[in-house]
Amino acid sequence: MKKTFNIQKNIYKIKNIKQAIKDFEEVAKIKYNISLEELIVEWEENKEIEEVFNELMNYIISLECN
Repeated sequence: MKKTFNIQKNIYKIKNIKQAIKDFEEVAKIKYNISLEELIVEWEENKEIEEVFNELMNYIISLECN
C-alpha cells in the first residue's frame, strides 16, 4: 500500500526532510519528490502509513527547531 502527502519545501528544509527519511529507512519505505513536493510512504496498512507519516513529521519539526 502507498500513500502520498504534500510537504512544502518552502516550509520545511530539504536537508531535514532528507535526514528524516534516512533515519526512518528501517521503519518504512519513504521517498520525497522535490519538484512535486510529494512524500510517498509505503507500508502494509493505511493506518500504519498515517502513524509513520505523523511520527516522521514530528521528527522533521524537531530537526527544524535545532
